[in-house]
Amino acid sequence: MSAKEDGNSAKKAKTEVDIKSMTNKEYLDQFVVPHLMKALTAVSTERPKDPVKFLSDYLLKNKPTSDSS
Repeated sequence: MSAKEDGNSAKKAKTEVDIKSMTNKEYLDQFVVPHLMKALTAVSTERPKDPVKFLSDYLLKNKPTSDSS
């Protein structure tokens, strides 16, 4: 294992510990709310017949590539 990989593992472990120590509000505000706000804005703009399906499709289509944002 290279030093870079070792550093990434330590960073990931620290992030997992940090997440576990967050309050529910902190966790949701950092990892969920930003994505939901974009999705809900799209729902209100598009006004689809099935807003729940639209919302789920939007979230799946636009899910972040990393866990940190």
